[in-house]
Amino acid sequence: MTEQSTVEAIMFAIREGDGIGGQVYGAGIAALGQPSIQRRLAECSNGQLKEIVRRLKAIRPRYPAITKEVISYVARYPYRKDKHNASPF
Repeated sequence: MTEQSTVEAIMFAIREGDGIGGQVYGAGIAALGQPSIQRRLAECSNGQLKEIVRRLKAIRPRYPAITKEVISYVARYPYRKDKHNASPF
């Protein structure tokens, strides 16, 4: 997956929800707890995370699932490529 497609996949999951193996997960904070989204977030650089936060802020008025908590979580996402911390979910 390219860097931009990773960002797009995260944005889609947060806006619309994520489906894996026929199971559909909710949007917003529910999407952030999914293993596929955790993996994608872990692959993001700081620049990509900043882009996601900027875009989430811009579209928040149109998507009720994008709450302050969602934006805050992505903004302070601690699991970078060089770290091996466990997910809080």
